[in-house]
Amino acid sequence: MKQNTTFGDNQMHSINGTGDINYNQTNNSNQGQNYQGPQLTFDKNYLCMQVDTGGVAQDKVVVTNVGTTTVTYDWKKVLRPDHIQSKNSDGVQRFYCHYPRSILKPGESKTFIFSFRSDSKPGIFFEEWELLSDPSLLQPLPLINLSGIAIKRDEHVAKRLELIKDRESLVQQKLIEEVLQQDLLDKIESPEVPPPNLREPEIFKQYFESSNKHLGLYYTQGIMNQLFELLEDIQARINDGIDHISHWRGKIEYLEDLIQQVPNRYSRQTLKERYIRLLSNARKVPIDRAQSYQVFKKALLDLSENVVELESKGRDELQMIENLGFVVPHENQTEEEAKKQVDEQKLKKADWIKKTKRKPKTEEEESAETEELKQKISTGLKSDLMQNRVEKSEQEIDYVKTKWLFDNHTKMDEIQYDELHRLESILDIDISGKDLIMRLDLDVPLSPYVPPQALSTNPTLDEHNKSQFNTKHKKTSQQQQQDALLQQQLLQSQQEEPWKKRDILDHTLIKKATNGIRYAIEHLANRTFIVGNLGEKCGKIKQENSMKVVFNVLQQQLIEQTMIFIPDAIIPNFEHRKENEEFPETTTFLLENLNFKPDEFGYVEPEKPPEEPKPSEEELKKEEELKQQQLAAQQKGAAGKQPPAKAPPVDKKKAEEEAKKKQEEEAALKKKQEQQTAEKSMTEEERLEMQRIKEEAERKKREMEYFDYKTIHRYKEHLGKYGDIYVNDAPLMTLTNSNSIAEIKCRRRVMGVRMTEEIRKLSLFFLKKHPSELKSRWYTPPTIMPYHQYKLTTMVGGVLKNGMELLDKVLLINSLTDTAVNIQLYGEVGLAALYALGINVGRVDRTHDNERDYEKTKDFFKSIFKRVVMSNGKIKIDFPLDFLVSQKIEIDDVISQHEDPINISHHSQTNQGTRNNNEKTNQSKQLNQTVDDEMTRKSGQPYGGHQQQQLQWRPYHWADKIINQNKHRYVNLERLVHAQWSEFANQFYDEYKSQNPDMERWNFDEFQYREPINREQYENMFEPIQQDEYVLEFGPLTRQQVQREIEASFKLFWDGSISPFKDAVLASETNKIIVQKLLDLRLRTANDEEPPITLLHGSETETVIRHSLMRLRVEQQEALEAAKRKAAMEGEEIDEEEDQITMTQDESKEEASTIQQDMGQIADFFCFEVPQFTLKILQGVPNKSLYNLDQHPKRTKEQEEEDLALLDEI
Repeated sequence: MKQNTTFGDNQMHSINGTGDINYNQTNNSNQGQNYQGPQLTFDKNYLCMQVDTGGVAQDKVVVTNVGTTTVTYDWKKVLRPDHIQSKNSDGVQRFYCHYPRSILKPGESKTFIFSFRSDSKPGIFFEEWELLSDPSLLQPLPLINLSGIAIKRDEHVAKRLELIKDRESLVQQKLIEEVLQQDLLDKIESPEVPPPNLREPEIFKQYFESSNKHLGLYYTQGIMNQLFELLEDIQARINDGIDHISHWRGKIEYLEDLIQQVPNRYSRQTLKERYIRLLSNARKVPIDRAQSYQVFKKALLDLSENVVELESKGRDELQMIENLGFVVPHENQTEEEAKKQVDEQKLKKADWIKKTKRKPKTEEEESAETEELKQKISTGLKSDLMQNRVEKSEQEIDYVKTKWLFDNHTKMDEIQYDELHRLESILDIDISGKDLIMRLDLDVPLSPYVPPQALSTNPTLDEHNKSQFNTKHKKTSQQQQQDALLQQQLLQSQQEEPWKKRDILDHTLIKKATNGIRYAIEHLANRTFIVGNLGEKCGKIKQENSMKVVFNVLQQQLIEQTMIFIPDAIIPNFEHRKENEEFPETTTFLLENLNFKPDEFGYVEPEKPPEEPKPSEEELKKEEELKQQQLAAQQKGAAGKQPPAKAPPVDKKKAEEEAKKKQEEEAALKKKQEQQTAEKSMTEEERLEMQRIKEEAERKKREMEYFDYKTIHRYKEHLGKYGDIYVNDAPLMTLTNSNSIAEIKCRRRVMGVRMTEEIRKLSLFFLKKHPSELKSRWYTPPTIMPYHQYKLTTMVGGVLKNGMELLDKVLLINSLTDTAVNIQLYGEVGLAALYALGINVGRVDRTHDNERDYEKTKDFFKSIFKRVVMSNGKIKIDFPLDFLVSQKIEIDDVISQHEDPINISHHSQTNQGTRNNNEKTNQSKQLNQTVDDEMTRKSGQPYGGHQQQQLQWRPYHWADKIINQNKHRYVNLERLVHAQWSEFANQFYDEYKSQNPDMERWNFDEFQYREPINREQYENMFEPIQQDEYVLEFGPLTRQQVQREIEASFKLFWDGSISPFKDAVLASETNKIIVQKLLDLRLRTANDEEPPITLLHGSETETVIRHSLMRLRVEQQEALEAAKRKAAMEGEEIDEEEDQITMTQDESKEEASTIQQDMGQIADFFCFEVPQFTLKILQGVPNKSLYNLDQHPKRTKEQEEEDLALLDEI
């Protein structure tokens, strides 16, 4: 349609008071005239219609026949060419007049309505219409001009006004700041802040320990004084006009850099030795700050008290004089006073002898009794120490360490995770052409090492022949060849390198290590020196732990790369040899095991006494045959003779030991005689040379095994010379006390590929902001979803192996309270938490004494609970509410003869010890059945963790058998849990009120709980868990609680099994339900703007996920097969339902394929690779290796504003 801007000759327009445009043009001049013939008139010939985009507007025109003739009319749109290019029509019809051809009689009037329909395009549009008539009119009618105005309302007026207002406010604020800064503040000269007075012990302690936390240094007054003395000596020798003492802020490496500026070489060496000694002393934990100090102090005090008891008891047994006491002599004691004390002791002794009527003893007898008394006391102390004190002290030390970490852990908040995220990585820097020192975790598990037998203990050829052939027969040539081959193999076994006798049992660490090496190769690193540890720390060479075991496998993994093995971790004259091109470029070097160096751990394994050679099988067989022959001879002789007089019994063990000792003495004497004979035949020069070689070997051994603080410092410096960049990719080694893992002296220190992945997974997850926390003009907040309720939910569970794992879980929960708003405790961790509230939780499968472990963590849990309570609703915590419990009974699987063999059922038979509980069990079964019916009615699925139909598999786990045979008991402790929690929380009401006087509401006044069933009818279902009962699985209330919290969580952290068992089926049903819930939630929210994110942590969680996924796949497959069977059966009977059956099968296949997706669909982040390392980070345990890495600078506010300015320009 064309737009036309032509107006009629007599157009009139005006604007009324309301702002609406009115166009009104009448044709009244013709209405008063009388026409003899055909004539029509319009009341107006300009119509203007205004409407919003997408609407319809209408206007009308009245046509009157003022003539004397009937007129036939017809409306037609006038088409005109567009002379202006920009005004071309877009071809869209917007004006309508729906009136057919008709007639108008004389004196008759008719109203015609025109419509304007607006689309989404705003603008002003014009058209012309004409009224055609037959016959022709006496005077022609003007054209009808139509004008349509499409208006698009501005929806952002309010926001724009708000932005303008904010902008004006910012401009005003900026102007005020500039005026204040330029006109006032810049002209004010305030005094400079004085530097901290490091001579003050408390200030020095704060600066010194915070600046050197990557070295693990401790403050003492003596260290402080010696450091200032060293700094003053350095200042005097540099003499560069700078006051280095006032510039120092406690970082000890600042002194090391200053020492390098001392011009005199000898002074520099002396100062460096003093620095190294001070550095070594500062590493030692002060006694009063040692975590185990109080434990050992208490143990020694108890031991000293025990000495008095043992001494008194020993004197009574030996009938010795009672202890007359001990007087501590003072410093100014004279000889007369000392003699007087001796006389008093003698007088007391004489009085005691007279009183007890004992015979006086000589000095020799008294000395012997004293020695015997000492022996008794030392024996008693040793027995008490080894049997009671040591184990108790170890447990107390573990508790003290946990307590210290609980109270002093690094607060893992957003700031701390941001620092972790800013640690430099090998992925962030350019390594092309650089030499790398790459630290890798290479401590792979090896097969046990069996040392070869000494040549003297190997069977000789004659012995071998006797065991294999009859010596009476002459040896054939073939037998002689076999003997020669056997002798050759025996000699080769003695000469073979020990490491070749060991096999790698798990190649996982090596495969992960090759990723970092390949990255260095692909990014054109020059030389890569790989260092690592293998086997136990020993401080001496053990060829069975040589890195050659790993080297061979690495060569196979990296065939394309040239690799060289260096047989020593310390390369002598490295820099000189490097200049001489002894180390080719673009090559990877693997250094020998660092555990061979005593400086690595500051430890040398003590020499073990040589083990006595074990007798061979042939020797044992011969000895047994000889004993049988002797026994047969004795029995034969005893049959024909009278038994001799009974001889005294012979101690066979003692006789064997004496015979063995005699043989050893004879062998040693023979060996000594041979040596003497050999020495006599030697010349004096040969004897001196032999002595020199022996002394040289001993000296070299002492040098190799010697270490002190100087050698350790040189060791770390030497390792740092191998490369330009130190790449730490050994997360497991960072948890050890290795001297080199954190302090290799290198110019640049970064993370490796493996460590980067683990750290950045954690930091990205915890740094992910909730949509409500993002305030930026570049961010459009998404629609609030149900899962945006909780910013961070943590689910901590676990099937624990020992009490130490429970302490680790407690430290993890304590650290997570720094960031989490919703804490869920399940598994055995949930049971320990309930125990801390005073609720009996029965037993667990790993031990019958689980309450002993729970008692140790009780105070820790109460501290966590108090923190939750004092938040007054900011932190939420949930516990298990209902349980399936049972005694641990034996159940025999019996297949019923009356059932289909395909459908295997299991019947149970309890042992004799549990028959007295049959009546209670039957009652519980009836109650369970009632609960099952009601819960099935409410939820539409069976309750109790097991299917009501017969299972298609045979349970093997004892808990599965009990649940399958319905021998368990349902216990609902919801009311008890809530009551105990409310009672605990209300203890802190006064404390919270005093800290928050403006408190509006206390969240623990009343606790609302749900009523799943009629409690009055099922009173005994809420009985507490008995002492001898085991928790098999959690009930429906707990499962619903977990699923509800997952649905409401934006970020979810999961560590450990939710169910009390992880290797069962029915007894780990909750785990499967949670995995299914995560899958459903992830699939449902995949296309949302801000979907929930999940982090799964720990090897146990990985096991649970994989086990649950497998079960889900099996169930889906069984469902598919059942649907197919059902479809096949129904297809035979009802042909009309084939289409419906086919559709059902397709839906089932689609659902099954959804479950069979990769684990990547369950969560965004997986921390399964190095859970020991990531656990310590989550717990807030200080890690020197991470402190020692380089870090990206934090972005300043000016840099962020500059980035926003660039976005504005874009």
